[in-house]
Amino acid sequence: MSHAADRRAFRIDRRLWLGRAAAAAVVMVLASCGVSPAPAKRIPRLGYFAGTDPPDPALKPFIDAFLSGLRDHGYEDGTSIVIEWRYSEGRDERFNDMAAEFARLPVDVMVASNVVAIRAAARATNTIPIVMLLGSDPVE
Repeated sequence: MSHAADRRAFRIDRRLWLGRAAAAAVVMVLASCGVSPAPAKRIPRLGYFAGTDPPDPALKPFIDAFLSGLRDHGYEDGTSIVIEWRYSEGRDERFNDMAAEFARLPVDVMVASNVVAIRAAARATNTIPIVMLLGSDPVE
């Protein structure tokens, strides 16, 4: 296998790992809040925001892994959990509005895909758990 093929294989494995790890973090947060995938009156709501739109081929493997990880724990989008998908379309200034919208809905968990989204989520709420997908300093 060529060096380029090795890098592509690693990238796919890394995305798979990140997606499933994010799903596991969401499940842990929901469980700590007493929310389960079992049928109940209220379906948990997850706010997910990212910088690029889903047609971005780089995002698809990550989203697939994320949804697969949620399914592994009994959460199916539209059935046992509602995922509010928001995309900034590459405009970082939109993250503040998206985070404020999630706080107003409210969602049970915010999933922030990058540092700008993480900071916007932290400004929007101090009560809704935030799952960081990519970030180097959770305290910051």
